[in-house]
Amino acid sequence: MGSKNNHLGRSITLGQYLDISNTAYELMGKPQERSQKVFKGLRYSAWHNTALLQWSLRAGITKHITFHSGRHTFAVLQLADLPAMPKPELQSLSNQTPSTAYLARKQELNASIESL
Repeated sequence: MGSKNNHLGRSITLGQYLDISNTAYELMGKPQERSQKVFKGLRYSAWHNTALLQWSLRAGITKHITFHSGRHTFAVLQLADLPAMPKPELQSLSNQTPSTAYLARKQELNASIESL
């Protein structure tokens, strides 16, 4: 594993991988080819964030949600599956601090996803 400095000048370790949850794997399906994109044609724009807002509201989520915040939620949920690791070590893996971490309760999120 190598390392590099991020945009804040902090050293980050490259090559750290965490398995995705079984639910996420089932939703994505199996790729036909190793190089195949999981989400074809995915673009980020105000229109897409509006669609995400509508999905969130239908799921009963009233907080401001963007695809970017979804990345943080994903990271926190992945780290939540590693209870044997100390909290500071988990935060260092995701470059998050307590004040910037986006926390979500796993059962509530899964229930919201299932209701879509």
